[in-house]
Amino acid sequence: MKLLIISDIHGDLDSLNKVLKQESFDRLIILGDLLPYSYDYENNLEDELLTIISQYKNILVLIKGNCDYFLNYAGYDLYAHDEISLTIDKHIMTFTHGHIYYKGYLPKYHGNIFISGHTHKPLLTKENDMIYEY
Repeated sequence: MKLLIISDIHGDLDSLNKVLKQESFDRLIILGDLLPYSYDYENNLEDELLTIISQYKNILVLIKGNCDYFLNYAGYDLYAHDEISLTIDKHIMTFTHGHIYYKGYLPKYHGNIFISGHTHKPLLTKENDMIYEY
């Protein structure tokens, strides 16, 4: 199964559309922060973002970022998790944004692969049979 994992879009519709069109994937995982910091809810960016990602709702796993708490997910038949663990290709993978759970403070039940966003600094490390990816 090919995963496309995206995080911290922060309103960059052009980059989001470019990646979605260029990549082939079986499941789309968005690790939160769809909106930019200090987002002004008067414009229609929320509508544009949720319209784009709702096209993938049958293969979408959506995580709530710290910039996303007031998004109207239900209005687009979407649901955003704080964290979720999924079995993918015989691995239990835990996905979260990174502002609640992170390396050193994991959810009570988690997989052996922990993937989050939030830091804007890529990292891939393995410690004590756990793989961490940011």
